[in-house]
Amino acid sequence: MRQNYSIIMIFSLMVIFGCDPERREKCEWYLMPDKERRGQTEENMIPVCARNLKSSKEDCRLQTTLKFAEHAWNRKFRYIDLKVESYGNPRSISQIEFCEPPNKPQKSAK
Repeated sequence: MRQNYSIIMIFSLMVIFGCDPERREKCEWYLMPDKERRGQTEENMIPVCARNLKSSKEDCRLQTTLKFAEHAWNRKFRYIDLKVESYGNPRSISQIEFCEPPNKPQKSAK
C-alpha cells in the first residue's frame, strides 16, 4: 500500500511540474504598451509588456518600435516564440512568430 502511495505521489508531481505552469507554450500572450516605463527606452522605441491575461503573467522588460507594436496589436503568440536582440534592460524585440495571420482591415459599411 505504501509503495502504491509513493508511485501515485511521484506521478502527480511529474504531471504538476512537468507541464507548462507559466503557460509560455500556449497561444495566450499579447504585446501591450507599458505606460509606467515611458521615457526609459532607447530613442525611437516604446516600452511594451508581453502579457498573458489568462494566467496573469507578464514580462515588462521589453521595447520595440511603434510600427512593430501596431503590427503586433491584438495578435496572440507563444512567449517561447518571442525573440530579443539584447538581454539588457530593456530588451529589444527582434521577432515574434504569431499564432494566426494578421487581421485584415474591415470594409466600412456604406
